[in-house]
Amino acid sequence: MLANILSVIALVISIAVAITEYIKDIKINRMNLESEYFKDIYKKHLIYEIPTARGYIKFDSDNRLIDVDKMIDELQALRQDSLYFQYNNLRFYNDLKEKIQELEDYLISCAEKQFIGEEQTQLYNKIQNSINSIYSVISEGYLGKKKRKKKNRK
Repeated sequence: MLANILSVIALVISIAVAITEYIKDIKINRMNLESEYFKDIYKKHLIYEIPTARGYIKFDSDNRLIDVDKMIDELQALRQDSLYFQYNNLRFYNDLKEKIQELEDYLISCAEKQFIGEEQTQLYNKIQNSINSIYSVISEGYLGKKKRKKKNRK
């Protein structure tokens, strides 16, 4: 009698372990597939295109911000290439789209405006911070990290 009970318990445990391992394998395979998508979609943008486009942004002799068009075009291409995630990972897509749009809007609003002295440094820092935010969203998405909701502080 006791042997039968132990056999049933062992069988139930074996089935539970097998199901757990199967679920883990599915999750790992899904993560591996998604990491391939991230590499295919973002590698060229992150390593070459964005840094190159950033290098064109400068001030002319009248202290006006010029040559933002290449960065704006690159941001649009990045958003376009990210459309896959609109269907697969909407939270990631929305976070990335928001960061891209913020930088794009900022560049458009600053284009051809005159910036003197410290204002130029502040502008470059804002652009760099925005690019860093875009890279962070992509890195966190690649690593599968969930974005924590920020509490409203008053």
